[in-house]
Amino acid sequence: MEEIFKNLRTCGGQSLPSESDLKARIATKVFSFDDLSEGLDLASMSVGADGDPLLLFDNVGFRRGGAAAHAHYQQMLGDSSVRRKIIRFLNGKIMEMQVKVSPGRTAVIHALGADKYLLAYSGVTADGMNAWIMNADGSVENKFPIGMAFTELQVTSNGNMWLGYDDYGVFSGDIFSRNVYSCFDRSGRLLFPAPNSHCDFSNWSGGLNVASDDCVWLFPSGGELMRFQNFEKVHSFNLLPLLESNIIGPGAFSICENRACWAPMLDFDFFSLVNLDDCSSEFFRVISADGEILDHHNYVSRGSKMFFVASKSVYSIDVRDMSFNT
Repeated sequence: MEEIFKNLRTCGGQSLPSESDLKARIATKVFSFDDLSEGLDLASMSVGADGDPLLLFDNVGFRRGGAAAHAHYQQMLGDSSVRRKIIRFLNGKIMEMQVKVSPGRTAVIHALGADKYLLAYSGVTADGMNAWIMNADGSVENKFPIGMAFTELQVTSNGNMWLGYDDYGVFSGDIFSRNVYSCFDRSGRLLFPAPNSHCDFSNWSGGLNVASDDCVWLFPSGGELMRFQNFEKVHSFNLLPLLESNIIGPGAFSICENRACWAPMLDFDFFSLVNLDDCSSEFFRVISADGEILDHHNYVSRGSKMFFVASKSVYSIDVRDMSFNT
């Protein structure tokens, strides 16, 4: 790790921290799933409007892209041995259910209220449908297309689905992915962008954060962090200098007022705390309540909170509790 710091300490003219400069912040353990996975691998994690983590486990196991991944997906479509399981932590209770639809590899799961779920697949399917609305028993109620090659998907409490697409999707010609960002209601109707409207999002998605039913933050690859209220752009911050300096990058970010927290990028294990007014930044590691440095992955943001997985448990940090130089 110290060698990485030496090589990138002045990347883009911005000084990166030495090991001794990294602050430590205690993360909150939300719940542990150590005995619940039944030998399956963690495929994805999402967080609902009530701060309820939802984990999808499967035995697909192959998550790289490209032609090999597509071939593997085609093979898995007809493989009856594919298993999927959902674990949801809501109001202090753990809920478990099996999934009866098999869309292929790299699926994501989201809650739609108390008894409905959205299962989505980022790739191409035979019938063009890549979103399934499921009942609590795992049966499928509805299905519809939501665009290919999405890298972010978050759902509001009223069931609207916000998606951000990567460069492969944007330049694929897909009618939804080419928008860079899209929003659908739970029936599959496109809400954003409006017909014949134009939003300049510069190339592809670098992240999104649903703060509330009517407020979402979008971070396209051009480096402008945008706040949309009721589907209209109302504010933005120019973070291109931080993006060019590798201080922040594509991925999960939590946000509150004039500060935001970005998940680790590249090979680093530290988070970035950013002052949105002047683009100043600090870096920190997360530790457990016992002082153990956490080995984290699977980052998901929701408003001011960021969730991640470490040691077969879900943890969270809240940017509202963070200030600079403390």
